[in-house]
Amino acid sequence: MKGVEPRVMMSQMFGKVTGLSKGRDSALHSGVSELGIFGNTSMLGANLPVAAGTGYTFKIERTDNVVVAYFGEGASNTGDFHEALELCGRASSLPIVFVCENNQYAYSVSDRKEHGD
Repeated sequence: MKGVEPRVMMSQMFGKVTGLSKGRDSALHSGVSELGIFGNTSMLGANLPVAAGTGYTFKIERTDNVVVAYFGEGASNTGDFHEALELCGRASSLPIVFVCENNQYAYSVSDRKEHGD
């Protein structure tokens, strides 16, 4: 995480009080708004509307910030994915990049189980 002291990040990873969330969360969901790092919900679809909303905020505020949202291909089967893309389409030209990783899993089941052979 850009700008975060390694000792603080390691404390966050191990759930220590000296971490970013003071021991209340893991590294996966941590963020530092002052550094432009927003907490996420891992690579799940629920992360995408948050990213789209953040991009919309950046557009309204006319900043040079850009959102990068990572998600697994399983997230594309959720309403959250479609809602986020719909917002981006309606708002037009949001400063956001969606990165889909084909990790061959949809939440907790493999692609094969999700879609069949």
